[in-house]
Amino acid sequence: MSSAIASAIFYPRHGHAAASLGYSQSRTDTAARLPVAVKSPKWRIWLRIALNLMASGVVLLSLVTTFVLLSQGMFDRLIATWYFQGDTDYWGNYGASCILDAAGFVAGTCSAMEVATTETPAAWAALGRQLAAGWLVPLGAAVKVTTCIVGGTPQTGWVALQFISGYDAFPSCNPTAGGQDVVGMAMLESANLEDIYPDGAYLLSLFADAASPATVVYNNTDGTSSAVVADIPRVLVGRDGSVQTYAGGVNAVLNSHPLGTRYLVQGYCISQFIDIGEFVEGLDGWSMGRDSRKSVVPGWACGHRVSHATELLLLQALCGLLSALGLAPDMYVTAKGLQGVLTGKPVLTYDVLSGLERRKWLLVFVTLSAVPSLLFIDVARIYFGTENGLKIWLFSITSLATLFAFAAFVVLVMVQHVPSPRCIRHTLVPLSAVVLLYGAVPAIALNTYDSYQALSNLFYAGVPTIVLNINGTEYPCGAYDPSGVATATEQLLSSIVVPLAGCAGASVLYAVVKTRIVRRKWCLDTRWSTGNAFMQACGVPNWVTSLPLDETEAIRIGNRHFCKPSMQARLGFASVVPAVATNAVHVRSVREAEDKMYFLISIYDLLFATTPHQVRAYRPRIYGEITRNGFRPATTRRLDGSTSYQLSRGTCAG
Repeated sequence: MSSAIASAIFYPRHGHAAASLGYSQSRTDTAARLPVAVKSPKWRIWLRIALNLMASGVVLLSLVTTFVLLSQGMFDRLIATWYFQGDTDYWGNYGASCILDAAGFVAGTCSAMEVATTETPAAWAALGRQLAAGWLVPLGAAVKVTTCIVGGTPQTGWVALQFISGYDAFPSCNPTAGGQDVVGMAMLESANLEDIYPDGAYLLSLFADAASPATVVYNNTDGTSSAVVADIPRVLVGRDGSVQTYAGGVNAVLNSHPLGTRYLVQGYCISQFIDIGEFVEGLDGWSMGRDSRKSVVPGWACGHRVSHATELLLLQALCGLLSALGLAPDMYVTAKGLQGVLTGKPVLTYDVLSGLERRKWLLVFVTLSAVPSLLFIDVARIYFGTENGLKIWLFSITSLATLFAFAAFVVLVMVQHVPSPRCIRHTLVPLSAVVLLYGAVPAIALNTYDSYQALSNLFYAGVPTIVLNINGTEYPCGAYDPSGVATATEQLLSSIVVPLAGCAGASVLYAVVKTRIVRRKWCLDTRWSTGNAFMQACGVPNWVTSLPLDETEAIRIGNRHFCKPSMQARLGFASVVPAVATNAVHVRSVREAEDKMYFLISIYDLLFATTPHQVRAYRPRIYGEITRNGFRPATTRRLDGSTSYQLSRGTCAG
C-alpha cells in the first residue's frame, strides 16, 4: 500500500492487530496471511536509496561527459600547440656545422648526416636556398645554422627538423641562459599536395627576424587564445628540388575510422610560429630575434573534423534523452522512498542496478549514448600538450569506460538467453552489478590514463609518403598515406579488457562468497519459481544473474513461495492502484483490504500511469493483477482511461 493511501485511510479500531497489518484472519487462506509489503531495516533502506542515487549518476555519466566534450568542440576543433625548447622529451640536438650565405648552404659545411636527412641531396640544397631567401641573408654575409629535432625518437615515432640561425655562434637547441639572439628559425616537415606533390614534399615554414613580423591573436575553438606570428612564409620542396609556395600550410592529414568510414575523423595541422613572450619568465632559455626582440618557438594549430557530425549529435541527443526517460521511473520510486523515510512511513525500496538486466531498453540506450566515446578517445589524443587537452582526455576515457562497462552488461543479458541444460536450469551463478559497474568504470579509466602521450605519438606515426632520415632511422614528418591509422580503441584494447575482465571476475567472486556466507550455498536456487505464477510469467534467466533470485529471497508459507514487491520492482514492474483523494476518510473492512487489486505495469510506464487521467495521453498496458497475493493475467488490456492511479508499495505475489 502506498504511503499516500496509508495517510488517507482510517482502519476500524475493533480490528485485530494482524488484520491492521495486512494479515488475514482466515486459517484456510495461506496467501492472505502475507504482509502487504515486507519491512526492511532502516539502514538497508537508506543504503538502497543512496545506491540508487549513485546508479543514476553512473547511468547518466556518459551524458554529462558528452555534454562537456561537445562544449570543447569534439566534432570540429583547432588548437595551437607547441613544445618549449627546454622540453628535452621532444627537443634534441642534431647538428651544428652548416654555414648559410645568400646563395644557400656553403658547400661542404653541412655534415653528411644532415645532408642525408632528406631523401635526396637536391631537396637539401633547395632547402638551403629557401632558408637564405626567407631569412633575408644579405649578400656577402653568412650565418651559422644549428639543426635540432623535435621528436625523432622511437618513443615519439615522428619528427620535425628545426633550423636555428645565429650571427656569431651556433645557437643552442636547448638554451639555458635566457634568451639567445637568432637570425631566424625554420621548421621542416612534409605534406601531400594533390596534383602537384601527391606522393609528398617537404614543407618548410619560416620565421625571419629581419622581416619584423607582427604578432596576432589566434583564437582557439575551445575559447582559449594564443599569440602567433602573422603570415609566416611556407614553401613545399620536392624530392627533385622543385619549389612551390604553400600559404595554407596544412599537413599531418591523418584519417581514422573509429565509427566506420561514414564518420571519418580527419586530423590535420597548420604550421605556426608561436610568440611565447608571455611565458619566458618561467623558462630557463628560449630563442629571440636580435632586432625584433620577439621570443618564438615553432608550433602548430592542430585539430580535426568529423564527417556527418550532425548525425552523431542527433543520435547522442536521442539516446541520452531516452536514457534519462528510462531511468526517470526508478528515480521517481526512489524519491517516493526518500520522502517516506523522512516522514516515517513504510516505503518500497530496491537496488536499481541489480535489476538493470531486466531494463533492457534502458541498458541499450545508455550503451548507445556512450558509443561516440570511441570517436572521442580518437580525437582526444590529437590534443596532447594543449591547454584543455588533459580535461578532454579525462572525460573521454571516462566515457569510454562507461561504454565498455555497460556493453559488458549487454553481453551478460545475451548470455542469459542462451538455453542451459535441464540439470542446471534452476541453478544460477550470482553476480554483483554494483561491483561490476562501479569497479569497471574507474578501473578502465585509471588503466588507460597513462596512455595519453603514447597514443598521441602513435597517431602521428602513421604510414608516411615521404620521410626524414634521423640518425639512420626514417621517421614520418607530416605527409601520410590517406588510408588512415589504427584507432585509439584498437591500441587501448588490452588496457580495457584486462581491468574489465578483472572486475567481472571480482563481481562473480564477491557475489558467490556473499551467497556462501549468507545462504550457505555457492549458487542461487530458483526451483521455487516453478510454482510461482508471477515468476513463471516473468521468466527466469539462464546461467548467471545479478538479481537475488534465490529461494531464500522469497517468502515461504507451507509449500508455496511468494515474490516480494521489491523483487517485482527489480524485475521491471511497478504496482499501481486507483488513486484515493487525499482528503478522503474511508473505513474499510478486513475483507476489503484482502481483496484489494494491484495492477502490475512496466516500470517504464509508471510516470504515465500516475499522471492524472484528465491529461494522460497514453494508457499503460497491464501485465497482470494481484489479488489476495495471487497473480493472474490481466482481465483488461490497459488501465482505465477514466481513473487516476498512484504508485503502491505493492504486495507479495504467488
